[in-house]
Amino acid sequence: MASAPGLIFLGRFLLGLGWSFALISGSALLTESLPLGQRVGAQGLSNVLISGLGAGVAFSSGFVEESVGFHWLANLGHPGRSRGHLPPT
Repeated sequence: MASAPGLIFLGRFLLGLGWSFALISGSALLTESLPLGQRVGAQGLSNVLISGLGAGVAFSSGFVEESVGFHWLANLGHPGRSRGHLPPT
């Protein structure tokens, strides 16, 4: 069985890889769907929105964790446990 740090590393690596694939392909689809004169502005707006929303979510995550607790957030990631379908760890 793999160790917990090894699984966390693997999960975060795959998450980053998927994020990169989605970001690159989404940017390509956005620019291909617009006329040539609108591509630069739309891509710039997209980058600003992604960066701004990412920063806002990162900033607010501490407040959300403090208000509802870590265990509640962890159960969001594994909803079967919150309904009693899985044994507690």
